[in-house]
Amino acid sequence: MSVVTSGPVSEDPGTGGDQLSLRTNVRRVFAGKEGDPAWVRPALLGVLALSALLSLWALPMSGTGNDYYAAAILSGTRSWKAFFYGALDSSSFITVDKPPLSLWVMGISARLFGFTSWSVLLPQALMGVSAVGVLYATVRRAFGATAGLLAALILSVTPVVVVMNRYNNPDGPLLFLLVLAAWATVRAIESGRSRWLLLAMAFVGLGFNVKMLQAWMVLPALLTAYLWAGRPRLRTRLVQLLAAVLVVAAVSATWMLAVDLVPTDSRPYVGGSTDNTVWDLVVGYNGLGRIFGGRGPDGSPRGSQAPAPGDGGPSRPADGNGARPEAGSTGVPSPQVTPQGPGPGAGGGPGGFGGQSGWLRLFNDRIGDQISWLVPLAAVGLVGGLVVTRRRPRTDLARASLVLWGIWLVVHWAVFSLAEGGFHPYYTNVIGPAIAALVGGGVVLLRRRMADVPWPAWVLAVGLAATAVWSVVLLGRVPGWNGWLSPLALLLGGGGAVALVAWRTGRIRAARTGTAILAVALGGALIGSAAYATTPLSTRLQGGDPVAGPAGDRGSTFDDGPGVQAAGPLPPPGAGVPAAPEDRPPRATAGPGTQGSPTPAPGQSLPGSAGGAPVGPRQDAEAGGEYAAADRELVDWLEAHWDGEDWIVATTGSHAAAPIILATDGLPVMAMGGFSGGDPAPTAEDLARYVESGRLRFVLLDDRQPGGNSGTAPGTPGPTAGGGNPSSPSRQNAGRAAWVQANCEPVDTREYGGNAGSTRLFDCHR
Repeated sequence: MSVVTSGPVSEDPGTGGDQLSLRTNVRRVFAGKEGDPAWVRPALLGVLALSALLSLWALPMSGTGNDYYAAAILSGTRSWKAFFYGALDSSSFITVDKPPLSLWVMGISARLFGFTSWSVLLPQALMGVSAVGVLYATVRRAFGATAGLLAALILSVTPVVVVMNRYNNPDGPLLFLLVLAAWATVRAIESGRSRWLLLAMAFVGLGFNVKMLQAWMVLPALLTAYLWAGRPRLRTRLVQLLAAVLVVAAVSATWMLAVDLVPTDSRPYVGGSTDNTVWDLVVGYNGLGRIFGGRGPDGSPRGSQAPAPGDGGPSRPADGNGARPEAGSTGVPSPQVTPQGPGPGAGGGPGGFGGQSGWLRLFNDRIGDQISWLVPLAAVGLVGGLVVTRRRPRTDLARASLVLWGIWLVVHWAVFSLAEGGFHPYYTNVIGPAIAALVGGGVVLLRRRMADVPWPAWVLAVGLAATAVWSVVLLGRVPGWNGWLSPLALLLGGGGAVALVAWRTGRIRAARTGTAILAVALGGALIGSAAYATTPLSTRLQGGDPVAGPAGDRGSTFDDGPGVQAAGPLPPPGAGVPAAPEDRPPRATAGPGTQGSPTPAPGQSLPGSAGGAPVGPRQDAEAGGEYAAADRELVDWLEAHWDGEDWIVATTGSHAAAPIILATDGLPVMAMGGFSGGDPAPTAEDLARYVESGRLRFVLLDDRQPGGNSGTAPGTPGPTAGGGNPSSPSRQNAGRAAWVQANCEPVDTREYGGNAGSTRLFDCHR
């Protein structure tokens, strides 16, 4: 008895694995594989062009993106040691809180082409477009070209994916590597060859060196799919999986071991850790702490109240039709620092920037419009596809792909929904490929089955109608924004669902009408997501929590410090922020917390570094980054008084350090305490030693960091956290501030044009 299988697309006939001629390869780029319909390759090129447009158009408007990572990239162009470790400063005092692989890619580009908006952001954008092409190849292999094109189109217009393609956070490169891992796994399932499975695990290991344990969240999907459907016998598959686990562990551990085996006095402090090891960062702050919460390095609750290092504060784009922060708000909420660390307002209250944990978290008003537009249709595609393929052989590639993408979606859904630690909406970009593949593969499987039985048409109709209704709900969360979208989505999606059932039951008769109706209904399902995906093309992305869409506040409450603007529509060419008195550029602060610094009026934003102009010492606020732009006069004063010390200044945390690094074209700035100011580096004793040895002269303290109260009498610690534990990071932060106040003299703010805000500059050599 023979068994008919379906799903995998065979290799081109006649190639036999031989080297193809150059002419053949060129022809295949534009004409596609032999046997493909003539429209497939032009359609694919069109989808890739769309992705490139969304990823590249006006890319420099966001400057160099997140200042935290931009400063580390710039420092890496000044020092190979800083480059290797991912140090924030060129003197390699402290690292960022992630492995440096994504920084390496951008850093190499910046070394080759100079540190500009284009050189920093272009690698991210190209990886995003490449991910669309790889997803097409992956889905096509299992379900055919139509499914691959639909999946690629959906990923191209997923709002959060577009945002990450245009920004320098590590989530874009992570998605690219994980899609490559899925592609290699599908190749392994199809062929049964170990090399493909091991390659997939190598990609996951590289992903670990981008964002640590988040990369491993795809392992249950990849390994289960191969265990279920791999061609070799069970014993061979188990051996292959054992080898795969060893490969992913080895590749993942390379940078971690290289750092932890170096003596601590010969390398930077590992930012975000409590004991100066990458291992602690992996299992602590960036590991279990993200899931279960716990105490952060500054003694404050992790995730639910304090921001994760490198994540920064929320930065919702301003609504071009008038959506603004609530009445009485300045757009920059005040901090709520208490003796226990940031108060309930930080991070958006319990649940952080992503809202309260719970099974419906991914549908809430902070995350839903970033990723969930097509979730109803993806669920229908998964369940319906599994029913269609239930009687196929174990090795059927289509069913194995449904298992892979289904587990991928469920695992991320569960972890992201229930995580009690730090969680941001943009983390969900890694769900995008799973949703896209399940919609593409599921819709094609159900459409093929409709010719035999009527139930697939009803199932598809339910999924399309639910997706249309959910689009209307999401669009309705921003009243007045493109009000025509909701009726159109309901008309095309809901009307298409009804027409599909009518066609299948014989009330509408035409040979190809069913396909046309389905295409129209899918267009209705995609219209809301596509509309949101276009907003980053005219909106500056800023801060550590960039998102797509028109809304301006979404209930976010974490403070990034005065001078940090919610991303908003760009001003007309030549327009900008009104000039400050005496024709000086508008001054923000060198660190978070300086009161009275001017910020853009609602709907305005500071001019970006258009055209990829170098972001150097005289561009002031043009970097368009996460934190307040460095005070130009303060920077000039520091440069004039710098006498070759190891650090031009020491600041409280990266919020103050990163803008100065960018404004001084990469001069070394010590970020005391790392991102949050709470890492136990340096200690007060270390500070004394640096000053006594002539390595450090100036220190900039911030009142609003725990223990950073520069307004108290010398020798009096400011507010502290960490209870009575004298070795807690926050107590050490207070100890640093107390030492500076007792041993250094405050610099008269009139010397550098400052104002009496919450930051104070101290000279430790006077």
